[in-house]
Amino acid sequence: MINPWELKTDNDRTADRLYTFIVFCEDQVSESIYIKCFETENIKINTITNQKSMFDNVMRTLDYCRNNDILKKNNDAYYLDADSIEIWCVFDRDTSHDGTITDASKMSLEDLAFDESIQLAQRNGINVAWSNDAFELWILLHLEDVDPCDTQTHHRTYYYNRLTDLFANLENPPQDLVKLMQYVTLSYKKDLKREKHFPNIVLPIITPYISVAVERAKNLQEFHDVNTSHCEKKPCTLMHHLIESIRLKGGKDWTLD
Repeated sequence: MINPWELKTDNDRTADRLYTFIVFCEDQVSESIYIKCFETENIKINTITNQKSMFDNVMRTLDYCRNNDILKKNNDAYYLDADSIEIWCVFDRDTSHDGTITDASKMSLEDLAFDESIQLAQRNGINVAWSNDAFELWILLHLEDVDPCDTQTHHRTYYYNRLTDLFANLENPPQDLVKLMQYVTLSYKKDLKREKHFPNIVLPIITPYISVAVERAKNLQEFHDVNTSHCEKKPCTLMHHLIESIRLKGGKDWTLD
C-alpha cells in the first residue's frame, strides 16, 4: 500500500525529513483548519478529517496506522514505530443531555465509552486532545474565561451560545462578518463553523489569544482532581497539549502570520 502521508518508519528515513503530526479530527472543518495553521517549515501537519468521536475515532486511527506500518505490535498493545511522528486523536465528549433528566444507565455507558476510548489510545501510543464537552470550549477560551463551577459551562450549548453572542457583538467586526450578518441571524454553529467562514472570520479574531487560551485550558485541567475520571472533568479540554507540542517542534510564535 502506498502511504498517503509519504512517511517511512525504517532506518532509511532521510535525516532532513520533517517532524510530522498526524491528527485524526472528529469534524470536517474547524478542527483541521485550526490545527493546520500551525504548520511551519520545520514540521508537517497532516489532518485526517471526519473520523467521528470516541471509539470510532480511536479505532479508525489504529486501523489506518497499522495498515501503513506506523504502529507495531508488542504483546497485546501497539507502539509507535517512528521517532519523528506524533499521532493524535481529537474528539469530544458530546454529552447527550443538557441537564435534563435522562436514563442513568445510558449515561453510564456514554461515560464508560469516553474514558475507555482515551485509555485505548494511550495504551497504543496515540495522544488524545479530548474536549469535554466540545471543541468549541477550546475556541471560546481564546476569547473569555470559563467558570467550571457554573454547570451551564458543562455542555456545548453554552459554548455555541456564547460564541454566537461574542461574534455578533464585536466592536470592530471584519468585513466578511458584516456581510454575513446582512443575510442571516448569526449562529456560530450554523454559520461560523463552516469552511467558508471559519478561516476568514473566526481564525483572525482568535489567533492573537492562543497563549491566553493555553493558560485558561491549563487552569481548567488543574481545577479537576487528577484521580477523577475523564468524563467527570467538565468543562475541560486538552487541546493545549497538542498545540504546545506543535509549537515546540515547529518553533512558531502563538500569533499566526
